Amino acid sequence: MKHYIFSILAVITLLSSCGNSTPSTTPVHPAEPSIVPTTDDEMRNLVTAMTASNEWDKIMSKDFLSIMDEARHMTLGNRDNLAYDSFDWTCHTQNDDYTHAIDSIHIGTDSVNVDMTYTDASHQIAYTLVMKHERGKWCIDDVKWAGKDAPADTERHMAQAAIDDAANYLTSCDANFIVESRILPLAREAGTAQAPELAKSIETVRNYLKQNRGYTPEHEQQIANVVQQLKKE
Repeated sequence: MKHYIFSILAVITLLSSCGNSTPSTTPVHPAEPSIVPTTDDEMRNLVTAMTASNEWDKIMSKDFLSIMDEARHMTLGNRDNLAYDSFDWTCHTQNDDYTHAIDSIHIGTDSVNVDMTYTDASHQIAYTLVMKHERGKWCIDDVKWAGKDAPADTERHMAQAAIDDAANYLTSCDANFIVESRILPLAREAGTAQAPELAKSIETVRNYLKQNRGYTPEHEQQIANVVQQLKKE
């Protein structure tokens, strides 16, 4: 259903000429709808197509993708060096044979929630896609998990928590340990295929390490050298 917002702007300009005033009005066209309408069938077709795509920059909102990317790159600076698994269509189960079923669709005024069920040979996971209209299309803006064994928080909040935890650690830990025991060894062992992603991770971690009082110009030069080398590979 289309929702049109009509606004009428009356601009009255007083023109003084020999003591006479003449009102003047400016025509105003109806404003475009703030959200492009959608139907259950349209959203069902869109989400079905999304589940076959890994082009995250095309199907996720810019903000959601940015948060997950930063959390993933911050792995290098996590206290336990544990990877943050950003959302993907395999739901981190590493199975090749899986399906996504659309259970229900809830269309609001400025967002759409799509209840889904992921199923493979040994898992069944319920979740909800929170859709946001952006760049002229509907994009995934968050993922809410459901069920007994589901995470207690949304994907967006988990990613932000991973960023916050890593940031706190990087700004208070032994900067020399991070540089000498994590960054440099990983850079030396990186293969050509991993080099571009590792360079991004190191640059992300460096932005937080700079706030660490133990971070020195020597550390900065070491990191700059490894990043430059990784970008050449």
